[in-house]
Amino acid sequence: MNKIVPQIKNISTKKRKIVFIISTFELGGAQRVLEIISEHFNNKGDKVYIIILSGKTDHILNFDSDIDITWLNINEEYNKKYKNRIIRNIVRIKDIRTILTKLKPDVVFSFMGGTSLLTFLSLLGKGIKHIASERNNIVSQHKSYIWRGILLLMYRHVDIATANNKDIAKTMSILSKREVIYLPNPIKPINNKYLPSFDSRKNIVLAIGRLEYQKDYPLLLRSLNLVKSNLKDWEINIAGEGSQKQFLIDLVDKLDLTDYVNFLGNVKNINQLIDESSFLCSTSRYEGNSNAICEAVLRGLPILATEDAVQGNEFIESGVNSLIVKSRSADIFAENLRLMLKDISLRSTLAKNNATSYEESSLKILSIWEKLIYSNTYKKT
Repeated sequence: MNKIVPQIKNISTKKRKIVFIISTFELGGAQRVLEIISEHFNNKGDKVYIIILSGKTDHILNFDSDIDITWLNINEEYNKKYKNRIIRNIVRIKDIRTILTKLKPDVVFSFMGGTSLLTFLSLLGKGIKHIASERNNIVSQHKSYIWRGILLLMYRHVDIATANNKDIAKTMSILSKREVIYLPNPIKPINNKYLPSFDSRKNIVLAIGRLEYQKDYPLLLRSLNLVKSNLKDWEINIAGEGSQKQFLIDLVDKLDLTDYVNFLGNVKNINQLIDESSFLCSTSRYEGNSNAICEAVLRGLPILATEDAVQGNEFIESGVNSLIVKSRSADIFAENLRLMLKDISLRSTLAKNNATSYEESSLKILSIWEKLIYSNTYKKT
């Protein structure tokens, strides 16, 4: 792996008080990263706090009991109480600032642009180290140019800015006129001897991700419709929740795919789904660095994905451990989907090549997170 973090010096060994801030606990890539990384630092003896800005207080993630979790619920309640958006955000910033002043952390780590912006403003003048982590493709997101400009300005002025995709980090560095550090997703290391054999996998096509515009599930469903004659004895499991759920259910019904497609909702044991499936499909329009794909790679699952879904992912190589489709045409994606469904030898070859690249790197990635969190000196460039 290339050198990931330059200019991180004077690593302290003292125990730290670390606050992680995230928008919601609804299951997604950032939430799974938070689960892994908070457990890691808690096990090292640091005091870990998690602040969730909105959403339900119930979740399916596993956190150690001594990790302090605070729900501010500042979205739903404030949307009703404060009709003016500017006033609403000022109150949000004030409340975040109040809790951070009380906690007096050594470092605050925020996930995603909107949350990082609120965190940045709440920390003004406090002198607390702030690491802002972009988890998506800031250029390709379905957002206005003004919003992107505001985020890039914020990333320019935080203490440390990171992105979980190498290409996105380079782009953000150019646009924000400062160094944005490439910080890949941590994945829990596993022992390959405990992975299921290829022959034990079932005829299941797996898709993981929120049911939102970004993931472009309609492309997957239209492609499945074109290969319906090849779906005998196969099922398609889609794990995730989102605002497009009813639309996608209706589309499955319209395409007469109800005998094949299962919407599983949020699933606690994603690894079990990965281990019983034959291959993973991703049709995303854009990604940062997909956790689902990284976890599938680590567990030896072949990948079929659009180029947009894996752009900048250094662990994916088309024809070696995956099939990557450059076009967003359902006809072309369906051709590759048909090939994966029919060719067990191809799936076996891709699987053998897949579980070899990420495990060692995952251990290195955790050490990079430690260097970022524990560094006594850091500078903006």
